[in-house]
Amino acid sequence: MTSGEKTKIVWGAGTPRTLRAHWIMHELGLDYERRPIGSRNGGNLTPEYTRLNPSQKIPTLQDDDLVVSESAAIVN
Repeated sequence: MTSGEKTKIVWGAGTPRTLRAHWIMHELGLDYERRPIGSRNGGNLTPEYTRLNPSQKIPTLQDDDLVVSESAAIVN
């Protein structure tokens, strides 16, 4: 990743829906950061994540100012 590129972040891990998001990033060869939060450990309830995704559901893709929070939408 060059210094001018924005960081993509996939929030979530441990569920089939989050796997979809990680899988498509891998298949497309995209560099991204992983934030392995889960709902069972309350990672989706933090103030940081709630500001990003008020519904507190996972997964979420954050790409600069773009935030997409449905796995099917992330894949599309």
